[in-house]
Amino acid sequence: MTITYQRTIDGRQVAASEALDAAGVLRPGHTVRTKLTLMDGAPRPVTEKEQKRSLIDRYNERVSNAWRVPALRDDGNAAKLRDDALSKISDPYERYDRRLQDAWR
Repeated sequence: MTITYQRTIDGRQVAASEALDAAGVLRPGHTVRTKLTLMDGAPRPVTEKEQKRSLIDRYNERVSNAWRVPALRDDGNAAKLRDDALSKISDPYERYDRRLQDAWR
């Protein structure tokens, strides 16, 4: 990594000993330049074929796992059972924690 120091008055490059004090802090009137590469994190363009394949894969995963995960085939009775179980818990803090645990369902 290359670091260069410049005086802001005239824009000339100076040595590190002139730009930095004894503690290694940049003195007033000086700037630091370094070579840096940034990426914005933007995803690469997705082709139509890749998009279709992704949709099909997600559908297949959802359908193939529906029998394993009861929340995916919830018929309304599960919510009633959860509410009944919560009403039987007397400690309000425990009831709150349990309600947060099951909030995603």
